[in-house]
Amino acid sequence: MRLLPLTALACALYIGAVSNDARAQSDARQRQAAAEAYDQGTAAYLSSDFQKAAEWFETAHRLAPAPAALIQAARSHEKAGNLPRATTLGLRLTVDYPDDQAAPIGQGIIDQYAATLVRVDVICEECSLDLDGTLQEFHSFFLEPDTMHTVVAGFETGERASDVSGSAGEVKTLEFSAPPPQEVPEPTIDDDEIDERPARVLVHTSSETLAPVFSYVGAGLTGALLVGSIVMTMDTNSSADEFEEAAMAWNECETNCDPLLEEAEQLLEDGEGKETVTTVLWVATGAAAAGTLAIALLFTDWSGGEDDQSVRLRLAPDPQRGGGFALLEGRF
Repeated sequence: MRLLPLTALACALYIGAVSNDARAQSDARQRQAAAEAYDQGTAAYLSSDFQKAAEWFETAHRLAPAPAALIQAARSHEKAGNLPRATTLGLRLTVDYPDDQAAPIGQGIIDQYAATLVRVDVICEECSLDLDGTLQEFHSFFLEPDTMHTVVAGFETGERASDVSGSAGEVKTLEFSAPPPQEVPEPTIDDDEIDERPARVLVHTSSETLAPVFSYVGAGLTGALLVGSIVMTMDTNSSADEFEEAAMAWNECETNCDPLLEEAEQLLEDGEGKETVTTVLWVATGAAAAGTLAIALLFTDWSGGEDDQSVRLRLAPDPQRGGGFALLEGRF
């Protein structure tokens, strides 16, 4: 029986190693998904579907940030006629990649279109930005001139909103501060309603050690989570293969390709959902293993005798209520 703590320790170490490997696989899958999104953007660009190409290139940049994806996204928006977004991405190229050859490309886009647009710079600490109902990734962006827009800054304590518009070439600065937290009024108690009876004190007592059954249950739960994590990882990898096949079929398609594109997009979305579930399962498995290990090593009495395995029913009086209550106590 003394071997069980060592077994639990070995199990925890194994699960930690598997979790690290799962994270590495997740990063690799994310880079692979970014490459596939980039390929989809290239195909859409060559087909002159510039809006769709821009969406694919921005998706690739979000999955695995790289200047090439951001450059192609800006060029696609420019081709699609979405000059505010193209110029915003040009600004991001100069900010995120100042030492890269992408910076001059971004500056060229700014020099070409900034004079015809309105630039908005938002100043706020630890806030999220919403522009006309769409979440913004950047705190500096460009808008069409002479049109009214609404910017909402979200904080943990609430939101601040402001309307903004301007003429071509203007630079607008919006500064938001977090609203103060709402004060919760303290409840008032009428002196006449104060109960003069002495408060009942409940004392919780517990034994210094736990029965081995708790370690057994924890080990069983950890094993079940481990099996579920492995199965989910295999399912996620299978979904990735299906996405690759769908993407390849779309790339090779020549006519009536929209259904293939929709299928590829759905498989990508499903795969991301499965990847999230897989990560949660591995984290839960590691937590269960750590908890079981702590119980087995620190709190479990592995040498318990027959006298410890008993359950007793104890009745305790409650003078205030004129009755009593029952307590079931013991070890098993």
